[in-house]
Amino acid sequence: MHRAVADVMTEAVIHVDPTSPLTRVLELMVNLKARSFPAPDHNRQLQGIISQRTSCALSRKRHGKRSVNKHCACASMITLEDCIGLCGLTEEEVVAIAEHEHLPEIAAAAMAQYLLAQEHGSEKVREMIVDDIRQAQRVGRDKEHVLTPLHVLHHFLKTHPGARPSHHPWSKRL
Repeated sequence: MHRAVADVMTEAVIHVDPTSPLTRVLELMVNLKARSFPAPDHNRQLQGIISQRTSCALSRKRHGKRSVNKHCACASMITLEDCIGLCGLTEEEVVAIAEHEHLPEIAAAAMAQYLLAQEHGSEKVREMIVDDIRQAQRVGRDKEHVLTPLHVLHHFLKTHPGARPSHHPWSKRL
């Protein structure tokens, strides 16, 4: 790949002031699903980077190991819901990948995040959902078992327009 960083970088960078309250920064990380923020000074010179791991460690140190901060899972465990929330797909879309690949849902969420970061990855996810639809049609399941993955596909194509094909051959049999 012979592209410059300037060709692919984010220009509107979300950043925090180094004097911002730690709890506000943690809340912002959770709301934006971000792992870290740069912290420039008033002259736009980078002073440092604050990450969830660092801020959680500071929060534990300040408030004690047993304290619970609603904005900080303190890096002890990440849930399936967290993984699904971070992967870029809905729970139903992750379930479709899990069924197609015969994976646990948490592994399917990781696979989804990986695929969506790849060139043509969203098209691969689309094909998995289409395969699920075709499999439901082949085994002669009731109409609901065919319509559910069709609804999943419809939502996926609506939210990932780059995955839309020029025609929809999978819906001919309904």
